[in-house]
Amino acid sequence: MGATVSPRVLDVVRSTVSSDMDVGKALLRDIDMDCECNEPDIALPTSSTLFEDQDGVAITEQLHLAAACWRVADVDILVEMLTIPSLRTEAQQVFERAIAKGAFGEHSVVMVLERRHTQRLIMDSRCHLNGLQSVEASLVGSKDIAVSEDDNDFPVVLGLAEALALSPDVRVREFVSTLYAVMFKVYCGEAYRERMLRGLVENATSNVHTPVDSELGMDILTFLVGEEEGTAKPVLCMMREAVELANADRAILYQKLCTNVEEMALARKERQEEISNLIKEKLTLSQKAIEAENAQARLKVSWFRLFAVRNIQCFHWLSCLEFCYEG
Repeated sequence: MGATVSPRVLDVVRSTVSSDMDVGKALLRDIDMDCECNEPDIALPTSSTLFEDQDGVAITEQLHLAAACWRVADVDILVEMLTIPSLRTEAQQVFERAIAKGAFGEHSVVMVLERRHTQRLIMDSRCHLNGLQSVEASLVGSKDIAVSEDDNDFPVVLGLAEALALSPDVRVREFVSTLYAVMFKVYCGEAYRERMLRGLVENATSNVHTPVDSELGMDILTFLVGEEEGTAKPVLCMMREAVELANADRAILYQKLCTNVEEMALARKERQEEISNLIKEKLTLSQKAIEAENAQARLKVSWFRLFAVRNIQCFHWLSCLEFCYEG
């Protein structure tokens, strides 16, 4: 049915997917298989046969729009599955394969996100009008009731963009810029845009990511600054914050480096003193060893002399005894 699919039909499918995981997985498989087909080629009339409808809108433009939005229901179901933690990873993978094959167009994504965001704003407004606001809001009194800016789709769509940025497929990575531009148009709140820009700035300035990822983040920032008015100033402010943080980290690292150098110099000095003490102790021990060897040598000489004298005395006594015996 393309873009003419009824919102009520989509609501029924969403509730079914959220309540039954088997249905969700079956739809994932079907969408993944249908992604083998690209956007249909509609036979468009030539400029000579161009005509207009009752509202004065060129039929050619309508056919182009219909061709670009024929997968609206599939995109809507996948976005709904992104909000379900158990199906999020598989939905991201199917989304990536569909974009790589050219199954999803920019207009389909824009239409889905705009519809879902508008429906959520309408539901929030009705809740406030029906008196379902929080106790804190009811105690405000004279203050105007503001529509909530929280949107469950935004964090998962942002997570999808971050996941697609890591894809090795060039077509998918190029689509990331388009997806950020779509999110900027749909989620125009300041909090939404600040979160998107801050993530891109961190991606572009962080040394944790690969050069390719950082370059992609910089390209997206450049694209958004050129296309979206009022984006340059917050991006520059975030860049300045990143530079200041990097300088602060650099100062801390430099201080640690100086401290380590001082500690190493002190340790080297202490080690040299220990080596000098060991050398002195070694010389002292060597000297004592030499003196002990000399004393031992003198002791051996004295003992030998004493032994020789006693042997001579014994020999003299034996000679005397032998003389007396002969006499």
